[in-house]
Amino acid sequence: MIPKKRGNIRMNKHLFLKRILWTAFFVVIYQMGQHIYIPTIDIFSAQQALGSVPFFRLVALTTGGQMSVPMILSLGMRPYMTGMIIWQAVMAMDLDSVKRMTLRQQGYVQRLITLVLAIIQSVEMVYAMDRSFKPFYLPGTEIDISMVIGLIVLIAGALFTTWLADLNAQKGLGGTVALILPGIFAGLPETLHSGLGVVFPPNDAKSDLGSCRHRYICGDHCFPESGGITDSNSTAVA
Repeated sequence: MIPKKRGNIRMNKHLFLKRILWTAFFVVIYQMGQHIYIPTIDIFSAQQALGSVPFFRLVALTTGGQMSVPMILSLGMRPYMTGMIIWQAVMAMDLDSVKRMTLRQQGYVQRLITLVLAIIQSVEMVYAMDRSFKPFYLPGTEIDISMVIGLIVLIAGALFTTWLADLNAQKGLGGTVALILPGIFAGLPETLHSGLGVVFPPNDAKSDLGSCRHRYICGDHCFPESGGITDSNSTAVA
């Protein structure tokens, strides 16, 4: 009896170790994909454009994505998670047509929802950095397809991430959470350092604003060409 229990323990340890290795493998692939830039794009300009949208930073923090940088897996688990929320809402409606679906049919519907959301969210991201794409013309024509390439790459990356999450649920540990947590931990220091994307004007812009405020307060006393514009609620500033 005791040798049998020891054999079961060894088998469970072997299975547990195997699942850990699978999860580590999937996480490494996922993290590598979040460090490969989208082709046909100006990286610096795209980072500036995406960083000016606080919503992207907030979504990336909650879904483990990298939406502040133009990577092929920037969307992360966002389409998958949003699709699961929508599907749970549909299930809660207790519809007869949904009840009659088999598990395979439900899986197809969930994947279709994920695809639609991936397209919408990819268009959203491409639109935010539309001026950052370098021209890439269709051979023999003058048709610029750089944005189309970026869109296809983002959609494919989102579906690839969904596939990795499904594989991890089957062979690894933690299900989809195993892919979300590393991205959240990786993006947390940057978020704590810079906040949710509030952009302050550079020093020269601040000096220009200060100069304008000084002119407005002093009025004709400091700047004769201002025509005597003053702020009745303020005193003159030396």
